Amino acid sequence: SIMKKWLSLIMVLAMLVCMTACKDTSDLPQDSTTTVTTPSSSPADYLTAVLEDEQTFVYNGEEMNLSHVLANYEDAIGRYALVDMDSDKQPEIAVEFDSQNFILVLHKDSDAYYGYLFTFRSMYQLNSDGSFYWNSGAGNHGCSRLVFKGNEYEKVELWRAERSEDGSEAYYVEGNKVSKEDFESVAEEKKEPVAWVA
Repeated sequence: SIMKKWLSLIMVLAMLVCMTACKDTSDLPQDSTTTVTTPSSSPADYLTAVLEDEQTFVYNGEEMNLSHVLANYEDAIGRYALVDMDSDKQPEIAVEFDSQNFILVLHKDSDAYYGYLFTFRSMYQLNSDGSFYWNSGAGNHGCSRLVFKGNEYEKVELWRAERSEDGSEAYYVEGNKVSKEDFESVAEEKKEPVAWVA
């Protein structure tokens, strides 16, 4: 009868619902991307999470994992360090790529970390005091620090040397033109390189 058919159909549907609810999902593919936007409590914890690809940061206006940035350059993690680069007593995170062509700096502002990528020549030695050396070629080189403003930064020159096309040279310390002797007394001061962890 029609009543028996309806009853059988309802029982079949009830069994399907029960079987679906009890299904083991352990062998289903899991999403391996974690998009946690709130930074961990300390820079060291955050660094660990970044290196394990469990923490994101804002890079070029987008939320990314470290693996995404490395993939863009077909590179890998070389070494990393915690160093206060803007003298605010809060360390930045520096990750040098395995090729040594790039250093990624992560800076915390409010409730987010921002990533800034520097090429080898724009940051070729990071020092324990947060300063770094740069070289733009043809005798132009210097030492700078970073100052972060929101999600942007600016370089503050500590000293620099310039060579013009006619071969003449000019020397600057903290933006002021100085003699070669005064420049060398500052530029030759030994700086301790940052303690990298491989």
